[in-house]
Amino acid sequence: MGFAGEIIQMTGSMLKGDYFDFVMKNRLGDALPVFTYHRVTNPLFKAHLEHLRRNGYRTLNTEEALQWLSNTASRPEKAVVLTLDDGLTELYTVAYPLLRDYAMKAVAFLAPAWIGRDGLVDWPQIQEMHRSGTVDFQAHSYFHSRIPISPKIIDFFHPGYRYHQPWEVIQDSRGSEDRDYSLPDWGTPLYSSASGVSDERRYVDDGGLADQCVDYVKTHGGETFFRKAQWRQKLRYVARTYRNAYPSEESYETTEEQAARIRREVELPKKIIEEKLSDKEVTAFAYPFYERSHTADTLLRQCGYRLVFGGMDINPSETIPDDGLAYLKRITGDFVMRLPGEGRKALFRLLWAKATRRLTRGLEY
Repeated sequence: MGFAGEIIQMTGSMLKGDYFDFVMKNRLGDALPVFTYHRVTNPLFKAHLEHLRRNGYRTLNTEEALQWLSNTASRPEKAVVLTLDDGLTELYTVAYPLLRDYAMKAVAFLAPAWIGRDGLVDWPQIQEMHRSGTVDFQAHSYFHSRIPISPKIIDFFHPGYRYHQPWEVIQDSRGSEDRDYSLPDWGTPLYSSASGVSDERRYVDDGGLADQCVDYVKTHGGETFFRKAQWRQKLRYVARTYRNAYPSEESYETTEEQAARIRREVELPKKIIEEKLSDKEVTAFAYPFYERSHTADTLLRQCGYRLVFGGMDINPSETIPDDGLAYLKRITGDFVMRLPGEGRKALFRLLWAKATRRLTRGLEY
């Protein structure tokens, strides 16, 4: 989602009252505040931890969060949960040292297929953080994949395409077990897509159209092709020509194939993390891209998960684990500074700082 879309979504959520009480009012309310981060920097994350410590807030891990949800009679005051998604390098180099310095905890959600790759933490670092008790590692799906959900081409992969991590543009079009973790070739069609654990069924292409587009780019200058005027129109013409020459019915995975694919995405991270970390039980799952699904909810229950972290779509009634699975909504770490206490920031100042940061440095948290 682009920044403009994020602001529109944020404004709509505020108008509907989806945010925690403390965002708009100077009181905590009845919900457990949960904050999400991705890439963090020392000054901002340190300022957030300082605000929490100065005002007596306590950070919880997932087991403590479950106890908080279940035991309404004796909940600890001023409890919050800090979550960090994806296992980016900054988890180890920035967040972990600061959390130790402030004697606080965080929950980190991992997609094991990516561990140890460029820009992400490795298993020795994860094991060190786990042994310290500072970071509670939980599941974020296996591959963190996106899947094409229709034959509609929204763009072609090109040097100026904006993304933060490879999984945002690597589309799993065939559900292969032996996936390619490298970025797409220049000119690869990017279809309308959704999270790999969403309720959407995967659109299956034959690969020929992508080959035609990629070959066209290679034979017309490679990377320099994208400096030419109307390069998108040229690639769309290549795609239309291929589809006219090789017409076929739209193909989608079956519901059985979908369920099997999603089951792998929720089973494997739990199995791998528990194998890699001694005495570890994985009980929590965070939806990639905040895209929740009924299919995954059912499979999460079957696989033994007890707590699900989503986005703003979580309803208060779902926080009580009455069917074996509890849900928690999350908002970005920007809003830590809206928690009641000394040094609480004005909402306008936070949104302005967020806008400035995103426009100048991209995704930070």
